[in-house]
Amino acid sequence: MFGKKKNPADYRVHERYSAENMRVVIDGVECTLHDYSDGGVRISARGTTRRVALIEIYKNGKCVRKSPAIVAWRRENQAGYAFRSNLKICEVEGAEKYHRKPIAEPVNQNDTGAVSGDALRRRLKM
Repeated sequence: MFGKKKNPADYRVHERYSAENMRVVIDGVECTLHDYSDGGVRISARGTTRRVALIEIYKNGKCVRKSPAIVAWRRENQAGYAFRSNLKICEVEGAEKYHRKPIAEPVNQNDTGAVSGDALRRRLKM
């Protein structure tokens, strides 16, 4: 804060490690690992990747880390995931079969696009 000014582009909280003999699996799909740190990974994937995913990192065939992560940034086919150990990930099998129920009452809007007084009164049950 009061010391020397650091360039934000050069500042890293966690030290980067070499990705030699390492591979990464994101939600069961193997991706290319570019670099690894205690805070996250930089990967490139052939397809799209999910925003929140379970990341497994293997070194010499042994799993060294298995953690939920969230996308910190994306550029073209590369993405940076930040590890979030407190994040809960769950999958519900067959969830794609279910759809949201339609809203029972349509929201009434006035000319400006705002919610009309009638809709507000009904919502507040006046």
